[in-house]
Amino acid sequence: MPFKYPEEQIYTTWKNNRTNDPGHQWLRGQIISAFKRAQVPAQ
Repeated sequence: MPFKYPEEQIYTTWKNNRTNDPGHQWLRGQIISAFKRAQVPAQ
């Protein structure tokens, strides 16, 4: 980003009965991967 912005906390939530659902596990993994790829080192 060409400007500074405040750090944000992002949380995900889901129903307990979906914790072990393979589709939900895959989706959560995709979301986590996307945010890790988008991270920019602090300057």
